[in-house]
Parts: sequence; C-alpha cells; structure tokens
Amino acid sequence: MRSLWKYLEGLKGRAVVMVLVAAGNAACQTGGWLLVRDAIDNGIRAGNTRHLTIVVVVYLCVAAVGWVLQAILIRGLAGIGQRMVLGLRQDLFDHLTGLSLRYFSQQKAGWIIARLTSDVDAVSDVLSQGMPTLVSNVVLLPSAIAALLIADWRLGLVVFAIVPPALALTRWFTHVSHVALVETRNRIAAVTAQIAESVSGMAVVQAFSRERAFQAQFDELNAANRVQSIYTQKLFSIFFPSIELLGVIATGAVLFTGEKLLAHHALTIGTLITALYLLQLVFQPLQELSDVYGQLQAGAAAMVKIATILDEEPEIRDRPDAREVPRIEGDLDIDHVVFAYGAEPVLRGIDIHVPPGGCLALVGESGHGKSTLARLIGRFYDPDAGVVRVDGVDLRTVRLRSYRRQL
Repeated sequence: MRSLWKYLEGLKGRAVVMVLVAAGNAACQTGGWLLVRDAIDNGIRAGNTRHLTIVVVVYLCVAAVGWVLQAILIRGLAGIGQRMVLGLRQDLFDHLTGLSLRYFSQQKAGWIIARLTSDVDAVSDVLSQGMPTLVSNVVLLPSAIAALLIADWRLGLVVFAIVPPALALTRWFTHVSHVALVETRNRIAAVTAQIAESVSGMAVVQAFSRERAFQAQFDELNAANRVQSIYTQKLFSIFFPSIELLGVIATGAVLFTGEKLLAHHALTIGTLITALYLLQLVFQPLQELSDVYGQLQAGAAAMVKIATILDEEPEIRDRPDAREVPRIEGDLDIDHVVFAYGAEPVLRGIDIHVPPGGCLALVGESGHGKSTLARLIGRFYDPDAGVVRVDGVDLRTVRLRSYRRQL
C-alpha cells in the first residue's frame, strides 16, 4: 500500500485536519463518560440536582459535537480516498495505453481487466470505507486507555494484563491472513480472467464445440476459489471471536477488582460504571480494526497486483535524444529486417522499398508475417535485426507520438 502515498500529494493538509477531527471525536467520546462519572458521584449520589443538571447539559453538548465531528470525519476521509482512487485509475489506464503490443499479446485480457476492475475496487473500498474506521479507531484506542487510567489507574492496569495475548493473537493473524488473502485475490483474478476470455472468444468456442472444455476449466477454477475463500473465512472466524473473548475476560477482571475496591471504600460506583463503559471503548476499536483488517489486507493484495502493471516498462520507448518527425513524404525502406515473437523468427531478412505515393500488395497465408510487418512499420515492435526507415530516418531515433500522428 506504500505506493499509494504519492496520490496523497496535494491532500496532506486535509489529511492532517481529518486526524485532528478524529482526535476531537475521540476526546468527546471518552470525555463524555468522565462526565457521567461526575454526574453519578457528585450529582445523583450527592443529591445535588443543580450539579446534575449542569453536567447533563454539558454531556449533551459534548455528544452533539462528537456527532458532528464523526460526520465530518467520515465524509472528509471518503473524499480524500476517492481522490486517491481517481488518480490511481488514471495512472493505471494511462500506463496501460503506453505499454508495448508484446505485453498485451503475452498477458491475458481477463487478467488485465481484473486489475482495472475488481482490484481497483478493493483499493477503493479500503480508502473510502475502511480508512474512516481505521483512523477514528487508531486515535480512539489510546484515548480510551488514557481516560480509563484517569478514571482509576488500578482498573486501567487490569486491562493491560490482556494486552500481551491480544498482541500475540494479532501478530499470528497478520501473518496467516495476509498470505490467505493474497491467494484469494489470485483465485478471484483467475476466475475473472477465464470469464473474460470465454466471453470475448465465445464465437470461436461455439464454432469448435469447446463449450464443455471451457465449462470444465471454469468449474475447476471456481471450485479452487471456493476452497480458498472458505479457508480465509475460517481464519477470521478464529480471530474475531477470540478478540471478543478477551474483552469479556477484561470486563470480568474489572468487575472483580472493582468489587474489592468498593468493599474497602477505595472506589466510587460512578468510577466503576465509567470504567466499564470506557473498557468497551478500549475493545471497540480492537473489534472494529479487526473487522476492517481483512479489508485492508485485501486492498494490499490488490495493490500488489496493480503494481505489477505499473512496474511494467514499455519495450518501445523514445530515446533520450529522440527528435520530432517533420512532415512525412512517404519513402519507406525495410532493410534486412528479422523479427520473432518467441524463439522462431516470423520475418527473416525482409528487404522492401516503397517510394512516396507507391503501392505494394503483400499476399500470403495467415500467420506468415503480413500483420507483423505492418506493426513494424507503425513501430509497435522494433525489429530484432535490420532497420525500418521512413524518409531515410531510422524509426528508433524519432518520437513515437509525432510519428504515429502522421500514419
């Protein structure tokens, strides 16, 4: 996901503002429960109606501010995320249009379509839906722990006893789920590619009665995708309930400790109630972060696949000293050209000269190099040996766009 940072250019100021908004929202949530403690101990138990009224009014105002900040946070982060996705889509499509024809002949169309659709959608889900959850809860977790320690440091220390097993569980889940989700994306991509290839070539499939063979291939890929998806969900079914169980254990420990402190008059009932609710705010981020973690891993796996396209370098590129093409007169010279798609050459020692305004007909069986020769003239490929010249100029020395505009 690191490759997404460049799409944050120009949005860093807004991102910082959103982090501050998340901090304000966390302060409202945790501060509200500290006000509840004050209302119980110094209002209800003390029989001070005036104090209780003031605290309740302040609590409602804090809750309203928190609601507004939460709305701003969700909308703001979703807007930032979609701007980043827009830039990613544009760069991905622009990069694809600049790749050489050999790349498209070697790579399945369905695989490329999967990168542009399902993988970009997975990244979009992370940035527009997962990011608000991630930012708000990453800020809320330390805020809730700090508020719990402020409420009563002894009850706060009880919660810290649950942290080591929670970290160990999270570390295990991080490793196994990343591997599983990458494989899941691979399976989905294989199914998508098979569908795209079958639909685009349906006329050929039906013409040669290959429906059953293609159905068998699809069934095999679909079954593999099902098995992998079940395995991935099995990992989630272990991790999420385990986090919830740790929360239950922590709640029991706080209740047990609170009972001992209450018996010795070392704790107020308002503090105990507030600590229990703050404890929920401690484990709420853990649960929500666990929920969004799968989304983050799926987005990271999708970004890895997208990066394979963005890292692909075009074979046909302008040289640093490439120059613009003047108006073409049309003198074509193909000089001892050799070209091969693989190991076996398609064209061997081709020599052709066509003067300006001339006409040359190429006749031959399918697969004998007629289209390949036309692509060499358009410089969609470079010859393995020999030279293609237009008006006496080697096509490898000119700018592609200026040349192709005149074709």
